[in-house]
Amino acid sequence: MVRVDAREVVRRTLVNAYRKAGFGRAELAEQLNVTPTVLGSYLMAEAIPDPATFLELRALLRIVPDSPIDYWYIVLLAQQGPRRRTSDIKANYVIDSGLPDPLTAESAVDLLRKLREVHSWAMRPSYRELEEKTGGGLKKSTIGDMLCPDRTTLPRFDRYAHFLEACGVRDLTCWIAAWRRFAPPARLQVQMIEQAAYAKLAERLAPGATEPYLRAS
Repeated sequence: MVRVDAREVVRRTLVNAYRKAGFGRAELAEQLNVTPTVLGSYLMAEAIPDPATFLELRALLRIVPDSPIDYWYIVLLAQQGPRRRTSDIKANYVIDSGLPDPLTAESAVDLLRKLREVHSWAMRPSYRELEEKTGGGLKKSTIGDMLCPDRTTLPRFDRYAHFLEACGVRDLTCWIAAWRRFAPPARLQVQMIEQAAYAKLAERLAPGATEPYLRAS
């Protein structure tokens, strides 16, 4: 009986698709929002991306859905052990299934708990992985502090948003609304980051959501 090497199948499929797609490594890495080094580790199957990143990479490389690589990718996830669970990959690979609902939070502490649930939903990527995904915008120590069960205050908006993006949350509109509901008065938050950068980031993450959620008081 021939034993198939899942990692080799994934590596060969990604490398062949990468060559056909005609991307430069830096260009593809930028579109995937990772460093070229991280991209290289994904293409060589030395590191396994989280499901949201895998789906985005697959789309960029024009690999059609339900290709054999999908099965072998799930096999690799299973081989990662308890940090990654194949049960989190829903039918038809709808990764957003099961995402915690921030609008049901009843307090800042409750919303912080939902951030920890998002981390679990994303299959518990390491803090180093999240730091790399944000291009160093979030440090490992900052992420650890955000996810600390004893924390009672919400993080700055930019850190909150970058964390959610790094975990693969695609639509932040509801998360912005929840943050705005429980954060300290907007004028205090705006003192922490410049108003222009604040509004620009909010508009990029959820166009049109700057009113009424993010208007400074």
